Amino acid sequence: MDAFRECLVAKYGKDAVDPGRRCATVEFEKNTKDEEGKVLSIDAVPAFELSDCYEIPDRVLGKWIKTDPDVHAEKSTATNKKLDGKWVPLVKMLKRWNRSAGNPIKPSFLIEVMAHDLVDAPFTTYPREVQRFFAAVPAVLSGPW
Repeated sequence: MDAFRECLVAKYGKDAVDPGRRCATVEFEKNTKDEEGKVLSIDAVPAFELSDCYEIPDRVLGKWIKTDPDVHAEKSTATNKKLDGKWVPLVKMLKRWNRSAGNPIKPSFLIEVMAHDLVDAPFTTYPREVQRFFAAVPAVLSGPW
């Protein structure tokens, strides 16, 4: 992960690259006069393809772990469809809050994983669903995900 991060720093600069547990987040600034601040960030993940999944590094565990983004994408698409397209925007809101609050939920991908179980139909309103999510997190955060 450190060597991967250094490659990104060489291209985008030290201030634009934030090392994570399993990725390096690269932030891009707006290039217009009218708007300031960060508008886009990309989580870059070094990965090796295996026959049925991928292996990615885990900085905390100090080893490579298996992952299958296709399974997660299918589950996310199904959940978003079940909640009338409101699940993805909600997860984006929750992840943005997490970044603004100094990343108390790590890794941030955990927010997506938890949202599969903690956000269910019927979807009410965004403020209410955010409230429900945060009310449920303390009881489940230390559990196995």
